[in-house]
Amino acid sequence: CDPFKTQDVVFVLSASGQTTEPVFNRFVSATISMIRLLPAGTDTVRVGAALLQTIPEAVFQLGQQLSSAFAVQMLQGLTYPDRRATATGQTLEFVAERMLTPLMGRRSG
Repeated sequence: CDPFKTQDVVFVLSASGQTTEPVFNRFVSATISMIRLLPAGTDTVRVGAALLQTIPEAVFQLGQQLSSAFAVQMLQGLTYPDRRATATGQTLEFVAERMLTPLMGRRSG
């Protein structure tokens, strides 16, 4: 059994008020490193990314990316956001309700 077969993974990057720019950049770099290790594609691992901040924001949705190269390109284009309040619960609800849905690319199973 292939452990990566049809997995949907959403990375949550902290952009809260206590995250400094150097730390945010390390989060982005670490996420890029992890994505490069995954066999991302339409029939294997689909990845998404969201920012943890006052108003949660999707960097890209599960159904948007077709390769790890696309995901890396989107993450490399991120800039350090204005410092915002932490909203962990709100961000996790956002991911569950607006990213991990069939409409946004989540697969059943």
